[in-house]
Amino acid sequence: MATAGVSLVSPGCDSRPPHGTAASGPSRTVSVGAFKLGRPDLVLLITGGTNGQLEMCNCAGPMAGGATKRSGLFKSYRAAFPNAFTLDSGDAAILDSIDADKNDFIFQAFQRMGYDALTIGDQELYLGYERLKKRLEPGTTEYLSSTVTTAEGLEKLPLTPLVVRKFDGVKLAVVSDLRKDWIMGFPDGRKKQFEFGPIEPLARKVGELKSQGYTVVAVCHGNNDALEKTAADLKPDLLVRGNTAKTEEQLLDVGGIPAVKVGSFEYVGVVALKLGGDGRIKQIEYRPEVVDDRWPADDRLMEIYQAYAHAAMRRALDAERKTGLDYKPSNYCGGCHTAQYANWLKTRHSGAYNTLVVKNRTGDPNCIMCHTSGFGTEKGFYTFEKTPAMANVNCQNCHRFNFDEHQKAGFDFKKYKANKNVCTSCHTPITDPKFEEQFETKLPKVRCPKWPR
Repeated sequence: MATAGVSLVSPGCDSRPPHGTAASGPSRTVSVGAFKLGRPDLVLLITGGTNGQLEMCNCAGPMAGGATKRSGLFKSYRAAFPNAFTLDSGDAAILDSIDADKNDFIFQAFQRMGYDALTIGDQELYLGYERLKKRLEPGTTEYLSSTVTTAEGLEKLPLTPLVVRKFDGVKLAVVSDLRKDWIMGFPDGRKKQFEFGPIEPLARKVGELKSQGYTVVAVCHGNNDALEKTAADLKPDLLVRGNTAKTEEQLLDVGGIPAVKVGSFEYVGVVALKLGGDGRIKQIEYRPEVVDDRWPADDRLMEIYQAYAHAAMRRALDAERKTGLDYKPSNYCGGCHTAQYANWLKTRHSGAYNTLVVKNRTGDPNCIMCHTSGFGTEKGFYTFEKTPAMANVNCQNCHRFNFDEHQKAGFDFKKYKANKNVCTSCHTPITDPKFEEQFETKLPKVRCPKWPR
């Protein structure tokens, strides 16, 4: 059986861009509290068990959690400590089949936050080979999987068995441990898409790295018993317990090895290390940081969330249809509704795509979603060259029914009358902050004349 490539990887100079280069995050940072141990040689920012969470609703007031504030925390720590390393211990994916497409946005968010490593846990593997392959786009984030690789006969996924970094006088290596018998409840055949290697080659690799002066962090994606096995078999310098939705307030001790347990979207576990010249830990300090309003929000992460929210709203609006709307351009409707079409031509909706042209955002899918009709659907907007008639906000963006339904006797137009819920799928608190208070004055500017006329 293959060893997931562990013995083939030799750490070298880190040629990756500086932390935050690909995802610079919010322009503002806030001060970060000093550590009791003094200036650390290495700072680890650890998350896990976020389970598909992107943003908090804040319906009952400001709530802890959310990718936007987590990104602000990351950037603030990176500004204070250039030797910071961001690591997720897995279970970032959502398993809800109804909302499975949310994973596209989740993995986008991790890339944009500039994570150094995202551990592939059991929830990521549960997606299955094809769905996981769709999400693992190449980028600055490395997908860590030391004991699991793609089964023989399938195209290899972009998984790395070892993540290494070199800072000023510090060498860091991160590995993961997930074993076949630690995974429960997989559908028939799902495990067969992946190959689980033996632990011995990884243990030898960890020993080699430690002898070369690397500080070795091992992510165990299992329960507390599994954590003890990882400690005994790999003997890393630091253990990270994944596969949990709970964050422990204190540093743990597992077989004489310090361990942290970080889970849920509300926390980032921060570990500060003072190291000896041999890479061994001399001093360690741990604090769980709450992801609250202290941290500046990253508007680019909010863009991802809004894009997800737009797509989810459209799925909800069109839930009765299995294939979505059969989109038609506004001039098609104008063949009968002449007064309504003439009115539409005077509105900003009819020139919505040109706004993207002026702002040079025609290549941004987050923007195209609301400035065209049916983007991402079979009958909707694709590119301006191929589907120019589907550019702009057309009739069906607001009146969400098909032409053949409209033709049927007894069609209830009022059932599909445009309303605020439709409007706010695009006019969100981020894209149009004053929309709610201005709704009554804005609506007449786009409302169609009454039919017939």
